[in-house]
Amino acid sequence: MIDFNSKDFGKSFKTLRLDRGYSINDLADNILSPSALRKFEEGLVDPSFTKVLMLLDRMHLGADEF
Repeated sequence: MIDFNSKDFGKSFKTLRLDRGYSINDLADNILSPSALRKFEEGLVDPSFTKVLMLLDRMHLGADEF
């Protein structure tokens, strides 16, 4: 089970974003601010589960694939 409050989750998310070639601005667009996404990836904030699902969807991934 994924711990969505873990700093490691944000770091793993960043690795996935970079591996898939998404910039912070492109991925965050209309979901959350680029600064909020950056803070999430640094483990400083925890976005809502819904926002995380929306970000994963933008990368064409489901939560079960992450």
